[in-house]
Amino acid sequence: MHGTDTILSPPQLTAARNLLGWSRRELAIVSGVSEGTIKALETGTTDPRLSTMRKLLGTLLAHGVEFVNQ
Repeated sequence: MHGTDTILSPPQLTAARNLLGWSRRELAIVSGVSEGTIKALETGTTDPRLSTMRKLLGTLLAHGVEFVNQ
């Protein structure tokens, strides 16, 4: 699952961030996505924009996180 149009679920986003040992603030700094947006995505209180998901996915992939389809 490496397409740039991939939408991560709230649990996937949280798990990926935790896998890296990053706080929401750290992910925000590295990805350029606001900490508030990351929190809203992780808690499922907002639907992501494709551009936001591309930034987050690109950041996570670039730092070694891999997503697999099951």
